[in-house]
Amino acid sequence: MIKYRVKKLTLGSFTLENIEFDLNRGDVLLIVGPNGSGKTAIIYSLLGLIRYRGQILIDNVPPGTRQARRLICYVPEKPMLHEELSGLHNIEYYLALNSIGISEVRISLYSVADKLDVGGLLNKPAKTYSQGTKRKINVIQAYIVNKPVVLIDDYESNLDDKTIEFICEWIRKSEEKVFVLTSSKKKNIEELREKTGKELKIVSLREAIGERKNVH
Repeated sequence: MIKYRVKKLTLGSFTLENIEFDLNRGDVLLIVGPNGSGKTAIIYSLLGLIRYRGQILIDNVPPGTRQARRLICYVPEKPMLHEELSGLHNIEYYLALNSIGISEVRISLYSVADKLDVGGLLNKPAKTYSQGTKRKINVIQAYIVNKPVVLIDDYESNLDDKTIEFICEWIRKSEEKVFVLTSSKKKNIEELREKTGKELKIVSLREAIGERKNVH
């Protein structure tokens, strides 16, 4: 599903070298490293947003192409919403970008919103939300579009225990999806294994610059 052979990728003045991994449907990759180690740069490269030297294939097509974008949903570390729109209208807009009508997913949408304790907030402007609530809306958007590749940057940041449990349950029940998550905490490796019941693939970026980092 994903073949990643990057010799060098650049984000501003930041450079990351020699990262390799392969992911098939059902796999979960956790990218672990301190802030500034390049976790988000790898996510951006999978989205086709930054330059790299090497090869990245997502279902045999390069990132950033229309075919690749159709396969990926993304939950950023810093929430991405239209501040003047309500949470519901943000979700509707995201669905429209993916050619999905809200009537097709209405039951699932409200069910998940209630699980994450934001059902009563959907009609309020996003600018009134906390950062955690904004991230929950992004999680809902990613969940209901139901794409085969799910990218979640810093999966615990500004999220409460209930939402983290929801993400872990989503992973546990998804046998045909690829999940790529990032975290700055090494202790999350064992916690995520336990909560999802999945064997994780790990990329550690603690000493990534100038060294080959293969998934293990």
